[in-house]
Amino acid sequence: MNLPELASLSETMPASELEVLFEKVLLASATARQKLEALLELADKQWHCYAPPSEEIGARISAFVRESWNPGDLETVKVVLGLVGHLG
Repeated sequence: MNLPELASLSETMPASELEVLFEKVLLASATARQKLEALLELADKQWHCYAPPSEEIGARISAFVRESWNPGDLETVKVVLGLVGHLG
């Protein structure tokens, strides 16, 4: 499965639709960096919902971030910090 098309999405979306997109990103066959960037874009949209993602999705995102963490890659660190800032 490829990453979902995110560029054309509205800035604000229902949390239920975002949950589906978070799941699709986590399951996509893409590089960790591509997934992290897609997760950051979705996290920005989630922030506009004024509510965190479900515990299940939050736990899966956290696990993926821990697996993908590379403190030697500045660009990845920036993306991860953005995710943390948006999702907590």
